[in-house]
Amino acid sequence: MRLSLRLVSRHRALYAGCLVTLSATTVIAASQAALVEGLSRPENVHVPGLSAEELSSQLTALRGLLSVLSGLTIVMGGVLMWTSVKQVVAVRQQELALMRLAGASRGRLGSMVSLECLVIGLVAGCPAAMVGASLAGPLFAGLKAIGFFGRNVEAQFGFAVGAALTVTGVTAGTTGFAGMLASLSATRGEVVPATSAMAPRMSAASILGRIAVAIVGFGGLMCVDAKTLGPNLVLALPLAAVVPLLALAPLLIPAGAWVVGRCVGIVAPGAGRLAARRASKDRVRYARMATPLIVSVGVLGGFLVANAPDEQLRAETYRSRVAASVVASVVGVADADRAAGAVGGQTNVVARLASAKRAVSGNPQVLYFTDAVALGTLLRQSVVAGNQAAVAGLDVASSVSGTHVGDALSVLDRQGQVVIVHVVAVVNDPLFEGVFFDWEQASRILPDVTAIPVQILASPITQSEAVAALQSAGAQGAVVDRDGYIQQLEDARKANTYRSNIGIFGTIYLMSVISLIQTAMSGAWARRGEFRVLRSLGVGRRGILMTVATETIIISLVAGALVTTVLVGLGLRFASINGTSARTAIESVSWVTAASFVSVALIGLLATLVATFRSADWGG
Repeated sequence: MRLSLRLVSRHRALYAGCLVTLSATTVIAASQAALVEGLSRPENVHVPGLSAEELSSQLTALRGLLSVLSGLTIVMGGVLMWTSVKQVVAVRQQELALMRLAGASRGRLGSMVSLECLVIGLVAGCPAAMVGASLAGPLFAGLKAIGFFGRNVEAQFGFAVGAALTVTGVTAGTTGFAGMLASLSATRGEVVPATSAMAPRMSAASILGRIAVAIVGFGGLMCVDAKTLGPNLVLALPLAAVVPLLALAPLLIPAGAWVVGRCVGIVAPGAGRLAARRASKDRVRYARMATPLIVSVGVLGGFLVANAPDEQLRAETYRSRVAASVVASVVGVADADRAAGAVGGQTNVVARLASAKRAVSGNPQVLYFTDAVALGTLLRQSVVAGNQAAVAGLDVASSVSGTHVGDALSVLDRQGQVVIVHVVAVVNDPLFEGVFFDWEQASRILPDVTAIPVQILASPITQSEAVAALQSAGAQGAVVDRDGYIQQLEDARKANTYRSNIGIFGTIYLMSVISLIQTAMSGAWARRGEFRVLRSLGVGRRGILMTVATETIIISLVAGALVTTVLVGLGLRFASINGTSARTAIESVSWVTAASFVSVALIGLLATLVATFRSADWGG
């Protein structure tokens, strides 16, 4: 224990990058855990119009998602800490080798480094967790602003002591375990070669193992039946796509960097050729520098590519199902009734449609209030069982999978009283899944019908005729034609998809940026001796900065090429499975993926230059 404390003090500059990574990940994880703890108390959460039972059922799903985000942050933090400690251990290679020569076993060294990391985890993790626990309120406000919770949700958060202590313990334990693994990995093999300052070469077994992981990973992606994965696909696919890339990174990144470096050397002979030569010598560091880019861009791009076929199929469904020639959007039941009456004077098929998410027999579900028969015509609903014309009073239709004619469902009315409704028709409607009430029940079920958005679907009628009808009725609203309505549906679905996943991918992006900064700091510190040698040979600070900038750009380009190749392959694969256009899918996701790549690459370049500038200046 005493030795570990002394070594922590001695190597505090080396552990600076670890402290940055640990503090940042702990703050994020603690704030998410505190948010989960706060939402575990329904009495502190208020949503207008929702009873305690309905609120509790919706909070359960939200807590589950937020728990996943917090766990993901801790796991990624552990991976980043593993990388950080590996860098520290690599710099201390000679020190550890000398200890082995003096008789210390690998287990003893592993325990020593693990204890060092545990101390760091406690010292840095505790205050970071306290800060994170106090940020539950601002985090909730930020997620609410992007529509993650819904803009009418109100919540009060105290200081989550339990969440802070839990995250502190988990992160400290994870950091200590990462130190143990990093030390054991770095002290494998013979003792004498380990004292060499040259970059280690990968063993044949390690190379074969990585190739095997890549083959299994890519083979699994190509053979999996995407349709059997269901909603898990959007998370399973991008994470699975990144694994083989990370396995191959130490093999492909240096080779690609050598090729690109030779090409860059034509323009920048010194920096380009030096980077190309280093690629084959320092492959582990090159792969480590590329890891954040592969993770952030690969996961996001994989999600988008996986989601693109579903978006295309959904768009085709919209075009085949929507039969309304115009759709008017108004607010409130009163304006909806006036607008429907006016539009009804111009055409023979008109349906009002309002929706609200409520608890149905204890489960969150969407309730639709509409003119059932007319809506069935305008949305080309097919009746699976029962009679859609029988929807009236407390008799309802349902498009929820698994419901049958005769089922009794319980809902709460505006007074909070339980109301039993009966299913008299089962319809097939992939656009609107839920329970369909007669329009007249809206005032009975919904707490406030004056502010609820309502759509008026009608056909056959032109957009100009519908606008005139609304004006004559004194109803305020916007009118779009069929194509405009389909575009609205597509935009709304994309917005909901991005909002529901922004926490996950935002966390991954942030973790990747932290990893880049930490890698830049540790890498520059480890190369101080190299920078001093270059300066003694007459290479100025500008030349050193040009060299590391060229390395970073080369690595970014190679990593981007690898990710692009995999994403194009996945796009072709899943387009063929779903019978959709691969080109459309790739084009639709390219700008978001490219923006993510450029932003992460620029941050990495800036962090590397700043860290190198400070390190080179320190080296004199």
